[in-house]
Amino acid sequence: MAAHSHLITDGSTITKDWLENYLLEEYGCPVEIAQVSPLSDVLGMMSIMRRITLRCKATDRECCLPETMIIKFCVNFHD
Repeated sequence: MAAHSHLITDGSTITKDWLENYLLEEYGCPVEIAQVSPLSDVLGMMSIMRRITLRCKATDRECCLPETMIIKFCVNFHD
């Protein structure tokens, strides 16, 4: 996990709050980021992948997202 717990991972500027707000705006599903796990068997040269575990804040009928999702994003390793 990242040194700063509000970040998804080191080398990224994506925060848990930003991702929660994005998912709410795009899919209308209020969720909380429950856990962020590295995918140790998947390494990229210019990117990082993480498994995100979501906790739905609404009833099951209102939440259209899966319990987990994989995100992939570019990182800057030179900072």
